[in-house]
Amino acid sequence: MPIYENIALPYSLAPGESATPIVSTDNVQGALPFKSERVALLRGNNTTPQHLSAELQFSATPGAYTWQIETADTDIDGNYSIEGSVASSVPRIEVSNIAANFARIRVVTLTNAVTVTGKLTA
Repeated sequence: MPIYENIALPYSLAPGESATPIVSTDNVQGALPFKSERVALLRGNNTTPQHLSAELQFSATPGAYTWQIETADTDIDGNYSIEGSVASSVPRIEVSNIAANFARIRVVTLTNAVTVTGKLTA
């Protein structure tokens, strides 16, 4: 299981809800590739694949950066896989047909030393 700074249970997102797994006090620049806290995706008895989007906000101009949405059925670091493709210098990713139990944001590269806030929306 990954080691998280926050040992509390993950936020749970039902369709239409949002969570902020990266906050401005996280040391994204100093921990690249940075993996956010995980978020549990609630599907209930509905196994229909769902929509997931992610947004990044920066305290200043971030320069060039790459990031991705990762999902897993089991919250084990090695089980997370990329949804869609790695995004380069775009602040929003949107993917559909997600059928996973957990999601997180992974910032791969970040040129400038800026603070980052990341949001996931189911």
